[in-house]
Amino acid sequence: IRLIGGATNAFFGSPKLESADINSDNRSDLMIAKSATPASVYVIYSSSLDSYSGTGNAVNMTSAPVYDTLYQLTGAIIGKDFALADITGDSKKDTIMNAYDADFNSRTDSGSVYIIYNFPHTITSTTTTQSGADVTVAGTISATNSVANISGVQYQIDSNSPTAGWTACSADDGSFNSTSEAYTCSTSSAPITSGSHTVYVRAYDANTSYTAQSSYLSYVYAIPSPTPTPPLSAPSTPWESSSAPAPAVSSGGGGTISGGTDTSVIVEEGAVPFASNLSSTSISSHDTPVGIRTASCGVGDIHQIWLTDYYNNARILSSVQNKPSIIALHYDEFQLLKSGGGIVPESSLKISYSPDGITWSILPTSVVDPVNNTVAALHEVGGYYMITSCGSFGSTGSRLLGTSIPVRKSLGVADDSLDIPTTRTTIPETFVAPKTKPSAQSRDNNVGIVARGVNFLKRFFQQLFR
Repeated sequence: IRLIGGATNAFFGSPKLESADINSDNRSDLMIAKSATPASVYVIYSSSLDSYSGTGNAVNMTSAPVYDTLYQLTGAIIGKDFALADITGDSKKDTIMNAYDADFNSRTDSGSVYIIYNFPHTITSTTTTQSGADVTVAGTISATNSVANISGVQYQIDSNSPTAGWTACSADDGSFNSTSEAYTCSTSSAPITSGSHTVYVRAYDANTSYTAQSSYLSYVYAIPSPTPTPPLSAPSTPWESSSAPAPAVSSGGGGTISGGTDTSVIVEEGAVPFASNLSSTSISSHDTPVGIRTASCGVGDIHQIWLTDYYNNARILSSVQNKPSIIALHYDEFQLLKSGGGIVPESSLKISYSPDGITWSILPTSVVDPVNNTVAALHEVGGYYMITSCGSFGSTGSRLLGTSIPVRKSLGVADDSLDIPTTRTTIPETFVAPKTKPSAQSRDNNVGIVARGVNFLKRFFQQLFR
């Protein structure tokens, strides 16, 4: 780009030129003197040259708006020398300019030095509110000592870069056109991620000179974490202890939790956003009206299984679990015996689930480990679980109490269905005792069996869902 004086003998660029960030946009601007009559000083913002591309651009200085501000003084030579400095302490460059032959009060050629403040102003806030993504900042801009009117107010959030991302605010009286203005900056799409957020506000004048970056108004609001983990607190009752056992699974962590001799849960990393323990209660299918009768479909007891919050023992609902865990139930050979004779085939075993102990559905991911007498399935933990052998009854939501359940394949009976009454008898169901003593494996320690089964199933699911 070539900047050209506007007339013959204009001596544009003499006696001085200077560069500095004059309008506070974080870019260097130009001040150029012209000594020929009328002596002048041109201020050219770097942004005013952005429209030129390539090389060989000739720019005539008589054509506005190539220059942004023009200083001239009648009857004297201005700008023989000048300087830029922060006189007012607002982090903006003010202009200091001489006119060595200026007259004053009949004093010929007494000379003068002019100090020109660069948009001196203050920004204050009177209202700051935040509710969710709705944020409002309102206040006033005062520039009573400025030679230029206020032309606009802008805001941006979480960045105070002078060069991009600013949004216009509104003037309370309809337009920005004076040296004192009330403004309102409002948005309904402010960031709501957890943590602190900062709203920055700046103003600019008719010469497009902005508030200095260090003088931006700022308003900070905070968004709390949606599910904070309560910190460990000092004991509040005599029986509490600061050396309480650690949770079975840490927040966001994983591991295997035993619910006793017959149940285990493998929690994958990231599945549960809370430090948690396992609550597992076994309910005999003979002693409660809920669930499936052992003689028809059930193998062993009904198990009520929940993950519970480590700090308050509250149940952790499946809706807040990020992914399923592996639920493993153990059975023994005695539980496979049918009341009418014969043995339930282990290949037909599934885990059935009920949210209320009445309406049941088969978990389709059920897997049997016959070596360790374990059945497992993927599921978000919470509710009633039971090993069942009615593999053919099951669509999701089947109601097993008071319905006819196809059992030919699983039970080997002659009828196509077995009616299960909605009420339970107080007389326990009759089982045929085994003709031989249980094997040594069935007498093995159940805890060890479950542990081996859990390790097998964990490896199985890792391979299956790799």
